[in-house]
Amino acid sequence: MARLNITWQTVNTVSPKAASTVGEAEEQTEAKPAASSMRAERPMLVFVAADDPTQKTMRKLEDVVFKDERVCIGAKFFKCVKITEGDALQDRILRETGKKTPRVVLVNCDYTVSGKLEGRSISASRLGKAMKKAVKKDYTNDYDKMLKAYAKLLNEFDRLEATRTKIADTEKRLRDKPSASKAKKLERMRKEYEKDHADWKEREAKLLELKLRNDPDKPEA
Repeated sequence: MARLNITWQTVNTVSPKAASTVGEAEEQTEAKPAASSMRAERPMLVFVAADDPTQKTMRKLEDVVFKDERVCIGAKFFKCVKITEGDALQDRILRETGKKTPRVVLVNCDYTVSGKLEGRSISASRLGKAMKKAVKKDYTNDYDKMLKAYAKLLNEFDRLEATRTKIADTEKRLRDKPSASKAKKLERMRKEYEKDHADWKEREAKLLELKLRNDPDKPEA
């Protein structure tokens, strides 16, 4: 199902950049990862890819781990980024997480690393635990509760897709052999589907209202 694919954004760095001020060099300079003024909008799920896409661990990650339903749902809490091993070696944060590739690194909003998986340690269950740890630090949402609720939504979506397919098949049959009574039944089915689909989208949007914790350097309201 397309909804369960992780969409990766290709980047060449994950470390924060501080804009230069007047009178300083025009080039941006790397900021200290733990600087309280530097916070990412979302935690990051970082995929440090190996140069060889056919490597055994690469295939395991892309064909098994990143296809796992719970991992795909959990990824919705993160900005999912992919970076080459060469760029990772130049990155202030990632170069401190080792040189093995592929590997997966969890970076929180304050640019601290909360987890890393590589080699034999890479599995869907271990990645899920690392993601849960990162989410707990940055969000007020209950990670397990969200995953369970979204999995239920996906089951409902499967039923909606089955109805959509049935509508399309019925439309085709009616084009080949028109029937006024069946056309009325089809119209009722279509309206019911549209209502249920709109309701589904509304519930999905509400479930994905992810709430970040307040900046730890600022007092709670």
